Amino acid sequence: MFKHPRDRAVLATITVIVSVALTACSPSSSNRQHVQVQSSGAPVRQLCKDAPVQGCKEVTVGDRAYRYYFTGASSDGTALLVDLGGPGISLSSVLRPDYTTQFRKDLGQLSEDKGLLLIEEPWVDSPVNPVCKETARQFYSAVRAQWRTDKISAIPKMQCPWGQGVYGWNRETYRNVVTAIESKEHIHTLDMAALSFGSVRYSYIDDKIRTAALVRPAAAPGTANQVVVAARALQLWKSIVNECDGCVTIADAKAQLDRVLKRYAAGGLTTPGRSVPLTDFDVASALVASAINPGAGPALGWKSKAATVDAVNAGVLSDALWERVGEEDVSPALVAYADEYCQAYPGTAVEIADDPVATVLAEPATCAGRKAETHKPKPVACLIAGTNDMSAPAALARTWQVKASGTRVTTRSSQHWFTDMQDCGRMK
Repeated sequence: MFKHPRDRAVLATITVIVSVALTACSPSSSNRQHVQVQSSGAPVRQLCKDAPVQGCKEVTVGDRAYRYYFTGASSDGTALLVDLGGPGISLSSVLRPDYTTQFRKDLGQLSEDKGLLLIEEPWVDSPVNPVCKETARQFYSAVRAQWRTDKISAIPKMQCPWGQGVYGWNRETYRNVVTAIESKEHIHTLDMAALSFGSVRYSYIDDKIRTAALVRPAAAPGTANQVVVAARALQLWKSIVNECDGCVTIADAKAQLDRVLKRYAAGGLTTPGRSVPLTDFDVASALVASAINPGAGPALGWKSKAATVDAVNAGVLSDALWERVGEEDVSPALVAYADEYCQAYPGTAVEIADDPVATVLAEPATCAGRKAETHKPKPVACLIAGTNDMSAPAALARTWQVKASGTRVTTRSSQHWFTDMQDCGRMK
């Protein structure tokens, strides 16, 4: 993710929304923090000791400590839970020191006279599972080599503690942590503003929430994986057409992209400061990363007529999208993405080797055999859909229900953030 969440792209996540997160810094020099482990295996409960963001607190649930950021409840015990989505976002990496001022400005009436609560994802403070780490490396290595094979299902799967609340949240763990924070902070009334995949977290605790706004939401839990990937791919292709010289249709852009992929497919290209060669996989991944948040981050420099890209920037964008660490390891953030995404969206994506954009989106989210969330969340007070949002297409927002007295907002702004909140009005 970029250093401020309004500038980051969530694939997705994926970011994709759910999303694999796009980071402004090179994953090989990642500043992500992980809790140390004592010889007994218990986490050291000093998670906020070196936290770069003010307002950091901790709560213990079972044998684990969780980090959160809280400004304090209002006099009547009301707080607003703000969830930025992901999965795979580290709040300590994206929040500015003045984040509360910016949130109150952007959230408007919904945040008035309420404490602001944000909860860090579990993976940030979890010890790394060695089997998961090694098989995640094998997965990434295989994806690089086989990403356009006829069968995505042939790529080895990450062997990780799926659905246990270790990397991404699950319904039970998220509920338990929210309940523990409510008790500790004397919160009596909880409202929620959920961005992107944060909307899925709303479904975990919808019975606890008085009023909720879903902003540019990911698909509701239970939506088929195939539907999610197809909607996101179509939205990204629309963005790619605009970046393609002389392209009018998606078919034009696909033809031009095939030319550049063929150029970089043969053997790869060594670039300064990168430990793996640039391949067609990296170029396609970089194009997806660039399309998710056009104009932000390194410029891909795609010259479609010459079938070339800026090779150095393409490597940076690809590594950011896939959370590459070291040579072929990946950050636990990518595991967190796959973990929580597959709990929400059942099934596997179709075999889509003929569509490089959809393939890049689908490969971290091969969810066949994984148990998906089945809870149908209650309707919300306000829903904001972005027709030009490259992370969360407006088509996905239609999978949610709005109260009869609620408000649906459609915006053309491409910014993947809490925009247009004033259109929600006074939510009840």
